[in-house]
Amino acid sequence: MGSGLPWDMDLSLLFQEALADHQQGATDVERSLTRRLLEHREHWDREVLCQGALLISQHSSMANLRRLGMTLMDCPTLEEIERRLSERQGVLDQLNQLFAQAGFDLVMRHSCVVTISRSSAVEAVLIGAFERGWSGRVVVLDG
Repeated sequence: MGSGLPWDMDLSLLFQEALADHQQGATDVERSLTRRLLEHREHWDREVLCQGALLISQHSSMANLRRLGMTLMDCPTLEEIERRLSERQGVLDQLNQLFAQAGFDLVMRHSCVVTISRSSAVEAVLIGAFERGWSGRVVVLDG
C-alpha cells in the first residue's frame, strides 16, 4: 500500500477501509478487500488478520463481509486463509457474469425495473440486459 506504516497497521487499515466503504456495493467491497489481502499475503500476521476479521464480522452491515470475517477466523493456518481467499476471489470474479445471465430473462419480460439497490449485482444484470437489446427504464429508489 505504500503508506509507510508497519505492515500490520496496513493490514488493519484494509479491514477498516472495507468497513467504512458505503459507496460501493457489498460484492465490490468484498472483492476489493479479498484482492488487497491476497496482494499483501507476504506480510500477513495471523493475529492481525484475525483482529480484522473480528472487526468486520461484528460491525459490518454487509452480510458477505460478516461471513468473510467468520470464515477467516475459522481458518487454522495462514495457508488455509490464503486458500479460502483465493477460492472466494475466483467466485467473486465470475459473479457479475452469473448475475447477468440469471437475471436476463426476468428483466427482458418487463419495460421498467424498480430497485432499491445500487449493488454491482443489479448493475451487472441491467448492463447485460441493455447489451442484449433491452430498452426499458430503470428506477432506483433512494432509501
